[in-house]
Amino acid sequence: MGRGKVVLQRIENKISRQVTFAKRRNGLLKKAYELSILCDAEVALVLFSHAGRLYQFSSSSK
Repeated sequence: MGRGKVVLQRIENKISRQVTFAKRRNGLLKKAYELSILCDAEVALVLFSHAGRLYQFSSSSK
C-alpha cells in the first residue's frame, strides 16, 4: 500500500503549515549533508522561512 499523492497547494492552517515547514526543512538539510558526504560535492543551501528566518547549510572539503 503506497502513499497518496500530495496536492501541492498552500496549507491554509498556520500551525500545520509551520509543522510541515519544519519537518521538510530538516529533511532538506539532511539530504544536502548526505549529498555532500556521499558524492564529495560542495553543497550550499539557503532557506528563508515565511517569518524571514534564515536557515543555512554549507559543506567544505577542507
